[in-house]
Amino acid sequence: MEKKTIPVEYTVVNNGELQGDDLIIFNEARKATENSFAPHSNFRVGAAALLDDGTIVYGANQESDVYPAGLCAERVLLFNKLSNYQCRYIRTIAITARNDSGFIDGEIFPCGMCTQTLIDAEKRQKSPIRIIMAGKNRSIIIDSAKRLMPFEFTLE
Repeated sequence: MEKKTIPVEYTVVNNGELQGDDLIIFNEARKATENSFAPHSNFRVGAAALLDDGTIVYGANQESDVYPAGLCAERVLLFNKLSNYQCRYIRTIAITARNDSGFIDGEIFPCGMCTQTLIDAEKRQKSPIRIIMAGKNRSIIIDSAKRLMPFEFTLE
C-alpha cells in the first residue's frame, strides 16, 4: 500500500485587498445575489463571470416549491454563458452568498455538481477558470476548478 497526498494551492485575501478585475467581479457577484430566488433556504447565492472580452455574465440560485429542486448559481451562470457566449471563454468567476442578516462570514465553495460543471467548462474552453470564493470579509482564490476536485469525473 502506498499513501499519497494531494496538495491544494490557494490564496487567501482580505476583500479590501481585491483590486482591478477581481474587485469588479467580486462586487458583481454580490449584486447577483439580488436575483436569487431562495424562499426555502434563505441562502441567496450570486455568481458573476468575467469573460475574455470583458463581458460579465451572471447567475443566481433558483429554488422550487418542490424543494430541494432548483439550480445553483454557478450552474445557472455556466449554462447562461454556454447558451449565449459560446465563442468566449471565462477568465474569472466570483461566488458569494447572503441571507437576511447580510453576507455570509465564511467563504462560499461550489458544491460537487457545480465543481464538476466548472471542470467541464474548463475542458470545453481549454483553459483554467480562476474562482474567487467570497465571504463577508475575506476570499479564497484558486487558479482552476480542478484544484477543488482533483479526481473529477471523466469519460475517458
